[in-house]
Amino acid sequence: MPSIHDTGRTDLHLIFPPQWSPFQPFLSTPSLKAYLEPKGHRVIQSDWNVGFYHYFIGRERLALAQRRLKHYVSVLSDEHAAYRGRAVYALAQLERYSELSRRVSKLKASRTCLHISEFKESVDAFNALLNAFSTAEPVIDVGTSSLAHPGVLSSFKALHHFIDNSNDNPFVDYFEQKLKNVRPPRFFGVSIIGGEQVVAGLTLCRVLKRTFPDVPIVIGGSVLSRLVEKDKWLRELFGTYFDFVCRYEGEQPMDAFLSSNDPKRDKTPNLAYIEDGGELVMSPLCEPLGMDDIPTPDYSDLAFAEYLSPHLVLPLLTTRGCYWGKCAFCYHGMIYQDRYRMRSAEMVARDVLRLHEQYGVRHFAFNDEALPPRLFKRLPQVIPPNRFFFTALYKFEKIFTPAVFREM
Repeated sequence: MPSIHDTGRTDLHLIFPPQWSPFQPFLSTPSLKAYLEPKGHRVIQSDWNVGFYHYFIGRERLALAQRRLKHYVSVLSDEHAAYRGRAVYALAQLERYSELSRRVSKLKASRTCLHISEFKESVDAFNALLNAFSTAEPVIDVGTSSLAHPGVLSSFKALHHFIDNSNDNPFVDYFEQKLKNVRPPRFFGVSIIGGEQVVAGLTLCRVLKRTFPDVPIVIGGSVLSRLVEKDKWLRELFGTYFDFVCRYEGEQPMDAFLSSNDPKRDKTPNLAYIEDGGELVMSPLCEPLGMDDIPTPDYSDLAFAEYLSPHLVLPLLTTRGCYWGKCAFCYHGMIYQDRYRMRSAEMVARDVLRLHEQYGVRHFAFNDEALPPRLFKRLPQVIPPNRFFFTALYKFEKIFTPAVFREM
């Protein structure tokens, strides 16, 4: 179907915010882009997660970090001796900034992964810099797979204050810099697939609203799917941060959304939004796609050279949902409307070969929550041997609900 909208303008700019792994791309927006573009929609995607790592420990922020740390050392009382000690240690680490940065850069070297001692030195250097720069921050603490922001999600007042405070919130300056080179699309799309992305993702939405007030923002991802029933939470954030929530899987809903001249009037599926009269509307849900109807992910637009890995590793998903589905503590399946679906081994093999031909990639990560044994047995029979390296990464997501949401 050809695009019904003006030529030359991007229909949807998808942005993946911090904080996620800096070692490989993610899967959410590449899957969505792969489905939408053949439908006639112009889509671009940006990974602003991996870029944030380079920004956060970049040399241009070194002087600020050192100035803050020296201030902490001079003013903190004995009551805060532990943090003062941490600041002293962070200052000592930043005196070795050039050496540590050089070691971090070796994470991209193939030789490093062949020597465990060199690899450990590089990982330790990366963690040392993250820890030192985090110590200099008034609020947040950045790790390779975590983002701590004590108190920020304790209330809406605390959340709004932090997001608008450019001194305390390092994401503000970073996003403002990134947006200097962005042309306004018809819509921005922000993907939040983990609890660690909530604060950075909402900050991104706030900066987008200030910079492009006339461009509506659609926010989606597993976190929003879990929390979408929190009526008061949604009302508090609509308008200030985003205009639409895309619930559950986004392929068909976003196709209908982008194809409509008025998604509210048409009540395109899987949406949540606020009517002019203040009513919260949730449109009907559509049937999810079969796994073999989902195209091979499209990783174009992503800057592969930024990832801290000697070889490109691309994620694949062979199932949506969990074939086991019996764990009382886990409600991951609700993200997929409690529908378990498996991609055929032949389709997975096709994905592997296509991505290899397109990007030259030989390393893949299965990001399934639970990869079924029958598929695991079948894959070696359909994928050419000795051509690829696979890592089965079972991402058991943290069932994360911040206090600010639990209270609602």
